[in-house]
Amino acid sequence: MRQIHDQFVWGLDKIYRQDQANSASLLWRMELRGIDVGNRWADLVDHVQCRTREHVQPFLDLYCLYALARAGRDAKADEMLASMAEHAAKAPTLVRPAWAAVAVPAARGLLAHARGGYEGAYGDLATATPHLQKIGGSHAQRDLFVQTWLDTLLRTNRGGEAVAMLEARAKARPNVPYGFGLLERAQAQA
Repeated sequence: MRQIHDQFVWGLDKIYRQDQANSASLLWRMELRGIDVGNRWADLVDHVQCRTREHVQPFLDLYCLYALARAGRDAKADEMLASMAEHAAKAPTLVRPAWAAVAVPAARGLLAHARGGYEGAYGDLATATPHLQKIGGSHAQRDLFVQTWLDTLLRTNRGGEAVAMLEARAKARPNVPYGFGLLERAQAQA
């Protein structure tokens, strides 16, 4: 997977927002599966750290924020979280709920998760996860946040809360052994 990332996802156009999001997504997914991504986060954030105040779409901000945290750029990640909260308070009326009630809590939870603070991630991700469709992005792009929520549940020994969701995912994807392994872990914790 690292080779796929390096040859086909990252490096084609490092200043293009979509390539940045795709790189973050693949690195994040690899880490959730226990794959060491080396220093790839650092290279990515060298190109996204300038985006901490852009706020084009909430789901893009969340990808950028997570990348900053995984690269250890804590000051930039904290700056981005604060900027997101400011933006949420002033966002146009139509999109303010998506920013304030979903994106900002998700950002706090994802930041905690990226830093290894899984207990701290729990409450904010529990608040945001049921409403992720409000923040934009495709189902696959938002599913990464759901995977992080499931990872949080398993890391905090709350697998019982994940069983129904993991059963549905295993049924929908019967040829993905990884999903069945997660389901077994959740059932053991239930």
